[in-house]
Amino acid sequence: MQDDTPGASPHSFDSRFTVCPGCGAPVQASVEGGSFSCPACGAKSELGPRDTRPIASNAGRPKLDEKERLARLGVQDGRPWLAPDSISSLVKGGRVPEWKWQEALLVWQSARRELASTSSPDAAERFHFLSAVMGNGFLDRKDYRGLRAFTETAFDSLSLPRHRQYMCSQLARLAVRRGDVGSAKRWISLMDGASDDLDTDSSYRSARALADTASADYRSVLVTLGRAPGQVPIADSLDSICDVLRANALEKTGKGPEAVEALVQAMKKGRASVETIARIKEGYKSLGLVERSLPAARARIDEAAAQRAAAASGGSIAGAFTIVGVVEALIGLGLGVAAALDLAGIVPVFGGSGAGSAHGAAVAGGVMTLMGIGFIAGGRMAHRRAQKARKLRLEGIEAQGRVISVEPTGTRIDNVPQFEISVSVSLPGKPPYDASTKVLLPQNAAAGLTPGTVVHIRVDPLDPGVILVETL
Repeated sequence: MQDDTPGASPHSFDSRFTVCPGCGAPVQASVEGGSFSCPACGAKSELGPRDTRPIASNAGRPKLDEKERLARLGVQDGRPWLAPDSISSLVKGGRVPEWKWQEALLVWQSARRELASTSSPDAAERFHFLSAVMGNGFLDRKDYRGLRAFTETAFDSLSLPRHRQYMCSQLARLAVRRGDVGSAKRWISLMDGASDDLDTDSSYRSARALADTASADYRSVLVTLGRAPGQVPIADSLDSICDVLRANALEKTGKGPEAVEALVQAMKKGRASVETIARIKEGYKSLGLVERSLPAARARIDEAAAQRAAAASGGSIAGAFTIVGVVEALIGLGLGVAAALDLAGIVPVFGGSGAGSAHGAAVAGGVMTLMGIGFIAGGRMAHRRAQKARKLRLEGIEAQGRVISVEPTGTRIDNVPQFEISVSVSLPGKPPYDASTKVLLPQNAAAGLTPGTVVHIRVDPLDPGVILVETL
């Protein structure tokens, strides 16, 4: 649905949207509550007034000293937000796959009804988690009306401060995304800015920092998030948006190198972080986030990944092979020359001990020279493979591959085994095809590449059969 529906403002604090309990369509409703009809299925429903009481996670407890509060938040950091076991099959990579969407919607509606009738903590956790991850699906579709209805329904249905704070934060972020900073600040005014629960506090910080970014108050962003990663504890699920907002504030206040370094550290967490950062930049395009620092940080990450790809293709041994080869060849040549001088009677290199010793030296010198040449050739081949891998990582076409098999080749270099990885390659607009590559991998890393695993690869634009399996 589009935002220009008459009377609909899916970003405004003064509007209200809910999800039809029957068909799941987004429906505009009254902030004061009352009855409403679903335009999609005609079902009639009742809705209470919006709860605009301030969220208070520390209600009834003495106010904490800020140092003590931050210490409590820090103890909770570093714990990924995992799906409850009962719904883990619906979620992959923090998102609900398209083919699971209808099933997830049915489970979400069921948890909503269970929560309304029993106030079950388990139902609340399922409902909250699905509300959060399914929101990504609405963003992918740019269905902001659906996202607003989905999120506000969760805000209305949940009662725990931690849950309501997250949904309030999501509503504030949606308002900023749609250009209504005033509405975002009104949602933020309901939030608890002094909680000692990390999820609750991080929801507030991410929303506050985003609203301040939209208002070009970059110094306040750095106060809220800290100047460096880890200075202020942030929940893992909100790390990426806070990383981007912090780096952007550093860039906008003239701290370009710090901004680049902050983004590099964020992207080193893995490919998921790299992709999330790119989505955040695109999603808040009007804010002009990290315009200079992100390309510089991405170049550093790509170069590091290219160097790793080169090493995994044998580049780590190229220099060693070449040095060993040169040394052996020089020693061999030296023995050969010495033997020739001795046999010719010019210089008694071997102490006049006779032709036998000289002949032996000549043979040994020839063998060592040939071995040296072999090592040099092997080093050059390894260097060429490494350079090709580096170039492929930097210039190859990004694609996905589904692992078919991972087989050891029997070769070990620096005690690291080499594996041949076969994958089914998926390129946009082309039928899948099979390709394989050889790479040095620790045993535990190879064990994780089970058949069916989807991996990121680079494809040679001139020869699609040449691929590189990449880690970042």
